[in-house]
Amino acid sequence: MNEKQLTSEIGIRAGLPAAKVKEVLELLGVEVRDALKRGDQITIPGVVKLATVQRTARVGRNPRTGEPVEIAGKRAPKAVFLKELKTAVA
Repeated sequence: MNEKQLTSEIGIRAGLPAAKVKEVLELLGVEVRDALKRGDQITIPGVVKLATVQRTARVGRNPRTGEPVEIAGKRAPKAVFLKELKTAVA
């Protein structure tokens, strides 16, 4: 399902115009990004829990030469799918 289909389906179920639904989805994306930047956790009910994890610095290997390479630590997004979604899909 692409973005247009998603906005259309939500619009039909909620009785809202597709343009309004698209605006709400864009705002959701902004809020999720802002919350994750702050280090907050976000739960989208019945779907997913989003958070960030700190990846530590480590030593990797260059696949061509086999030489050790320093890989810097960083924050990365993490998604945990909620039980309701897992059971619905199974």
